[in-house]
Amino acid sequence: MEIFRGTHEYSRSDMGDFCCSVTLGNFDGCHLGHQNLFEKVVSYKPTFPVKKGVITFDPTPKEFFSPAQAPKRIFSLSDKIEACKLYGFDFLVILEFDQKIADLAPKTFLERLLLKDLNAKNIIVGHDFRFGKNRSGDTEYLQIEAKKRDINVTVVQAARDEQGQIISSTRIRSTIQRGHVQEAMELLGRPYFIFGRVVHGRKLGRSIGFRTANLEPDRDLIPQKGVYACLVSFPKGSSESIRAVVNVGSKPTVEKNADVSVEVHLLGGDREDFYESQVKLEFVKRIREEKKFPSLQELKAQISKDCKTALEILTQM
Repeated sequence: MEIFRGTHEYSRSDMGDFCCSVTLGNFDGCHLGHQNLFEKVVSYKPTFPVKKGVITFDPTPKEFFSPAQAPKRIFSLSDKIEACKLYGFDFLVILEFDQKIADLAPKTFLERLLLKDLNAKNIIVGHDFRFGKNRSGDTEYLQIEAKKRDINVTVVQAARDEQGQIISSTRIRSTIQRGHVQEAMELLGRPYFIFGRVVHGRKLGRSIGFRTANLEPDRDLIPQKGVYACLVSFPKGSSESIRAVVNVGSKPTVEKNADVSVEVHLLGGDREDFYESQVKLEFVKRIREEKKFPSLQELKAQISKDCKTALEILTQM
């Protein structure tokens, strides 16, 4: 998959000689609804040669206009790139959303970016897709204008879960923040994950027989305080996943007024190469809320139970 910083880069590449099938959006999390769009892009099979890909925005429009109020990201840009690679796209265009893009009229956005630069012949968008200055272009306008130019536009309705609720990035963020990581996993089609560097903490866990390491997360979207069954892997090493119990919280039994931290305890023993490594942490299920115990012995007994519970959960995966 080739990556382009702007549609102008795409148009100057070898791909610019081809028509394309494309979808547009922020695609934060690349959840099941986004995956529906991706599948329609790659399943397009016309009688002429075509390149298939994605246009996304970095920063997002909300991050550009109101950075302080913009929602926390489920996916970093690199996560999004890796997710797109899994679908076998030919290209990914990353549009830097700036004032020039924001000021484009819907017609100019369509004609310049999608038709002139990309030579789009098949456009897939979600039901709530808006584009152009002040979000004035909608799916109806896109379909009308595209039809005049013999361009196919498919508007995909919102994906829903088994209860009929709409799957959206907004809902998934809320689900993660409330600690409902199993529900988030069902909506994403994979566990919610973060990356981070493993660092030495104060080594308080060793005093009660449970060695832990602190993780410095690479993003702000962290599940609610609590104890979780998780999987740990090393992106630059083996693809093997290691089962773990993770505490997100301030360790109220052993510390007062501590900052929230992410502490990882590997099930099955420690690893010498664990510390100072970059790891991927996948949240599978919340075991319990964080609480303050009357004594270290009671804390130790509860952690033993947490480890057993986590092992049972993770063994079923």
